[in-house]
Amino acid sequence: MSVQTTIAKAIASIPDGALITPGGFQLNRAPMALVLEIVRQGRRNLRVVSLPNPLPLDVLVAAGSVAEAEFGFLGFQFEDGFVMAPHVKRAIETQALTFRERDVYEIVQGLRAAAYGVPFLPAPGGEASDYMKVNRTPTLEDPETGRRIPVARAIRPDVALLHARVADRKGNLRIDDPYADDLLARASVRVIATAETIVERLEMPTIPHTLVEAVAEAPGGALPTSCHHSYGYSAQGLRRHIATAPQGRGRASGSEANGQRVGAADRLVYEMARCIADRDVVATGVASALPMLAIALARATHAPGLTYINCVGAVNPDIREASPTSVDPRLLDACEGTVTLPDMFDLARRGRIDLMFLGAAQVDAEGRANSTCIGDFTRPRVKLPG
Repeated sequence: MSVQTTIAKAIASIPDGALITPGGFQLNRAPMALVLEIVRQGRRNLRVVSLPNPLPLDVLVAAGSVAEAEFGFLGFQFEDGFVMAPHVKRAIETQALTFRERDVYEIVQGLRAAAYGVPFLPAPGGEASDYMKVNRTPTLEDPETGRRIPVARAIRPDVALLHARVADRKGNLRIDDPYADDLLARASVRVIATAETIVERLEMPTIPHTLVEAVAEAPGGALPTSCHHSYGYSAQGLRRHIATAPQGRGRASGSEANGQRVGAADRLVYEMARCIADRDVVATGVASALPMLAIALARATHAPGLTYINCVGAVNPDIREASPTSVDPRLLDACEGTVTLPDMFDLARRGRIDLMFLGAAQVDAEGRANSTCIGDFTRPRVKLPG
């Protein structure tokens, strides 16, 4: 049975007020054709839960389509530097958007709970910070130890919006860089997808047709983000979106190329490389172009036995030159193995990652970092990326 339809018909089935979740990751394979059709059809009061995937949320907030947003990270990095989702930032700072910022692992656990059909799952990790104070994370008593354990309530989106490289008419999807799309599909009540091309029959799908309600053909349907093995992200398209924001909101930073900055970057790469020991397992998150170089430097000098896990899921990718972004899916084409985004969190929980490089907007003399906000958490004066 064919589930192929048009984008307009698929989006018409989403009511105002629905809880939606976009697939993809950062600048990769966001379901932008579906998002833009939501805007065109004038949906309102949507609730959005977003893993580190800021562009779909930002477009919907700019259009006035979103009443509530739940997210983990709002920034991305490309040729022009680091950018915060400008419309979400403005909406939060002007109290125009109801939001909840959560640890990405907590969101992953909430989606897993929904996928497993249970009301909650443990989500430890934030107990040593102020996270538990400002975020309303519930706790339960561990029956083995008696300690209170943070838990994530099940998150069951009404609709997951996905974009695939290839699909067939039954709704089977082929995704070459899956990140957490499979989890989104299993956690959600419905899945609506677009694909670069639709074929009659797809062998070895990433997501089976049993989870997919509708699929529409949409060449270029992820632009201005990338679709691995089809096209890269469009820096010009990203610039056009950023230019729609009020002056000073989420503007690119860090792209200056004067000698002082280049010297500072060189020193930072050198010092980060010194932190890595041979045979360490090292991971990087989003906006980590300089740590990638530090890892390559350490591997080429004193730590040839290190294992590097990039957040796109590439294990020991072949890094031969500097990149404006650390979330390049082409790393998946020249690596020793792959993991998904949830896999990375599992490795960290089991103590299988020795070192991870993280950035922060503020760091004090004792090493405490802030990347959340300046001002009151619920009414921030300045919203930071998360």
